[in-house]
Amino acid sequence: MTVRFFLLLACLALTLPARALAAEPADRSQELGGIIKSKHELVVLAPMSGVITAIKASLDDTFKKGDTLVSFDCSNLGAQVKATKAQLARANVAGKMQAEAFKHAVVSEKEMLLSRHEAAAVAAQLQAAQAEMRKCSFIAPFSGQVVEVSASKGDFVQQGMPLLALVDPKSLYVQMSVPEAEWNNFAQGTAHSATVSVLGETVNATVSERSNFINDNQYFTAKLSFSSELPITPGMRVVVR
Repeated sequence: MTVRFFLLLACLALTLPARALAAEPADRSQELGGIIKSKHELVVLAPMSGVITAIKASLDDTFKKGDTLVSFDCSNLGAQVKATKAQLARANVAGKMQAEAFKHAVVSEKEMLLSRHEAAAVAAQLQAAQAEMRKCSFIAPFSGQVVEVSASKGDFVQQGMPLLALVDPKSLYVQMSVPEAEWNNFAQGTAHSATVSVLGETVNATVSERSNFINDNQYFTAKLSFSSELPITPGMRVVVR
């Protein structure tokens, strides 16, 4: 009886590893997490300190590339540019007169060169002022939608403060961090389903990009493209199958 019992245990010990190994292959129905991203996302920061004279964007507004979304009060800066242009014109005239006088030995070379340097210094001042003027308005770099508004007309803002958050809802994709075991299931062109958690809706998605690098944690990144009329926005979580 005792010998028979030990023989039974030995048989069980031999068969258990085989059964465990048979259960090892990855489940293709495994659920993986991802997050919605947009190819064009931007937080607009104030390019200068000043008063906002116009902010032509409200929450959920759409805009086109090239639209002026924010304008600043640059009246003082505009006057500075105008005055510097006039100053440069006078400096250029003076420089030409000094150059002509030098030809006739009326002034020294040092005086002539000093006049040139003065004109060059005024030209540099004008370039700096014009560069500041270009900061007086923010032009949309792509077409999209306003998803956050942090300032209003009449506000005084410091340089670097957030004003707007913009996204292009037509260039959404799913960003994922995928375990190495799923490598073959995420080859480029592979079809998956992606359920947007907060909406409870599922869209068809296709692997558009897979990194060739697996990190130390044995994960790689993948991007899935999709098309949908659902109100999906960047930041939403998805479950990918």
